[in-house]
Amino acid sequence: MDYDGGFHEGDKNDSRLVLINSSPESVISSKVPDHHLLPLFWCNNEKFADHDDDECGICFDSNFGTDYYFCACCLRKYHKECVESPLKIKNPYYPHHSPLELYYYKDFTDCIRCGTHMAHGLIYHCNVYQTFMHPSLRHTIKISRHHHRISRVSYLRYEKWPCGVCRQSIDGNHGAYTCNECGDYYAVHSKCALGEDVWDGEELKGVPEKDDMAKDAPPLCKVFEGVVHYFLHDHHLRVEKNILYDENKFCEACVMPIIEDEFYSCAECDFILHETCLKARRRIQHALHPLPLTLKATNNYVSSWCSACFRRCGGFVYECPKHECYFKLDVRCALISEPFD
Repeated sequence: MDYDGGFHEGDKNDSRLVLINSSPESVISSKVPDHHLLPLFWCNNEKFADHDDDECGICFDSNFGTDYYFCACCLRKYHKECVESPLKIKNPYYPHHSPLELYYYKDFTDCIRCGTHMAHGLIYHCNVYQTFMHPSLRHTIKISRHHHRISRVSYLRYEKWPCGVCRQSIDGNHGAYTCNECGDYYAVHSKCALGEDVWDGEELKGVPEKDDMAKDAPPLCKVFEGVVHYFLHDHHLRVEKNILYDENKFCEACVMPIIEDEFYSCAECDFILHETCLKARRRIQHALHPLPLTLKATNNYVSSWCSACFRRCGGFVYECPKHECYFKLDVRCALISEPFD
């Protein structure tokens, strides 16, 4: 039984599946004569950033880059990848079996490739193994485990690669995310790259890199020889030599004893910092959180707990800038880098 607009009955045992037998663009345009999709590429998409209800008319996801299709009649937007989805693709897990076909699914399920939950909408489906997959994984993303952006590729040059997140082997025939900056030295499983604890959920294809932490102001500036101004303290700090160990002297940032040869202290109060803590960056990208973290001085009267070691933070912490996120990282834990043992 054929449906108008390019739909065809799918799996006869599953009424939730509707096979698409012509391009998604043709399906949308043919359902209502006045609805035609216009390609808008490399557009300024900032005005849509604050509208969570502005979803793709095909997959119902609200993340948009700078390339998309727009219907001037109903004022809906569509992902470029969704509109241009091929009707059949090679099965990335079973290359020798029949290809995956494009369907409209009327229920909820999990994507076999990335493991994330999918709402009703456009999907690829395998009738043999009854598996489902997103129509276009995100093309360009930024993850917490790497300093550069990574992009989706359909296959890798070599058959076996180590994943930059889970450290397990990647089958090059199934595709992955790779780094253009690092060349053949970095790759990540699609499922690992799209995890909620690694990726912030943003598609970055066509989006310029505005938030470059390398351009952040340094945490201190030199006033004159031996005296600096630190951004988290009101008074100037001067360098001092540690001649005798004083068990009552603790660094304000890491709350560890002052045992280094040189440290920085305030002449007007008891504020003291290790040289290493003094030079800690204002912002960092840490493997344990998908968003950049900002260095803050904690309030000693308010309990603050490290999200990594679950101990009380008595000194400085790196915090997530989002108000609804309570992730905090003690400055000592922040100094521990990947790979973790």
